[in-house]
Amino acid sequence: MWAFGVFGFVGFAARRAWRQSLAANSGMVPIRADSFSMGNCMDPGEGNTHELPLHNLYVSGFYLDSHLMSYSLWTDVYQWGTNHSYSFEHAGSGEAASHLVQTAIW
Repeated sequence: MWAFGVFGFVGFAARRAWRQSLAANSGMVPIRADSFSMGNCMDPGEGNTHELPLHNLYVSGFYLDSHLMSYSLWTDVYQWGTNHSYSFEHAGSGEAASHLVQTAIW
């Protein structure tokens, strides 16, 4: 996991402090880096071309929010993203502002 500061990449101790602060203050939880097997291991004649051959994939550590996202919060995230050149396959929807966001794909 990397933290990028005003003057570039910050040192290990600063990154660790930043991660601990992020986790403690935001309700986010760390997901550790790990590798896993990806693809269709049952039938080589089944599935999409990107599922074959069975291969190992490494995923870097990251943080995941421990709370579900309301439609109201999602609209804020969506507006920020589109104002900063991010694109979305689906803009998301919700029954009401306090309900969970649905069909948001990015």
